[in-house]
Amino acid sequence: MDLKQKITENLRRIANPKNYYSGTPAVKLPLPENVLIVSRFPGKFPSTVKSTHRRFLLFLSLEGKNSEAIVDGIRYRLNPGEAFLIFPWQYHHFFYEEDFKWLYITFEMNDSSVIDSLRGKVSVIPDSAYEYLQALTGMYKGAREGGIVYASEIILLSALILNSLLSAENLLSSRSEISRGAAEIFVDKVNRYIAGNLDTRLSVKDIASLFSCSESHFRALYRGHMGKSIGVYIAESKLLRAKSLLSSSDMGIAEVASCCGFCDIYSFSRFFHRNADVSPRKFRKSFCD
Repeated sequence: MDLKQKITENLRRIANPKNYYSGTPAVKLPLPENVLIVSRFPGKFPSTVKSTHRRFLLFLSLEGKNSEAIVDGIRYRLNPGEAFLIFPWQYHHFFYEEDFKWLYITFEMNDSSVIDSLRGKVSVIPDSAYEYLQALTGMYKGAREGGIVYASEIILLSALILNSLLSAENLLSSRSEISRGAAEIFVDKVNRYIAGNLDTRLSVKDIASLFSCSESHFRALYRGHMGKSIGVYIAESKLLRAKSLLSSSDMGIAEVASCCGFCDIYSFSRFFHRNADVSPRKFRKSFCD
């Protein structure tokens, strides 16, 4: 049976409407913009270039064991066939083994309220999403090649993928407590403490003391299980907090500095410029132009 015959068969099963003016209810579709698709697999490892994290990042695990993401200090395990949506300015750090195949769909969205229920949740990738993914990856040739020609199709397919993940039966409970060992649990507690205290100075020595560790052992343990030093993690977390507040609030720069644990605007401005290569004022202005 060809496609036209299938359509004809389907039409025979559609009853005439009782009311010719009443159809589908109004819905809010998650309509992404400026969509990019990135693949990650053995031999093509994640980039180490710093990101401003201004975009949504939909992470889809196709293959690979023991994949994990730490998002805003909370650890999530991602099994094959599962997805996780990272929102703009959320600090994220991935862990993976060599045998993995991942897909990222990154995008912007003016009104993200319709996808808020995906925040902090691991989702099962439904069969319908795989069909959309096959069509999407088949036509997507990159941001410059094909991305413009098929822009409408790419946006609509991306919206359908997000919509399929929003189904309540596909949402799993937040899997933040992963007991892989005492060291991982310890590091997760440290990350949660950092995330909850970004408005303070956050001395590594003081944090080590709080967790009853010598500073040298604390630094070594953290680096061994995070792949980066705790000093770098704190700086990156504060920078993302600052960028988020500068881009999405009307706080004055002095107030932003205070929310990021700086006692004065001058030390904050030096920190921001050193890590973002732009002043806080110019960074904010870039969102207004």
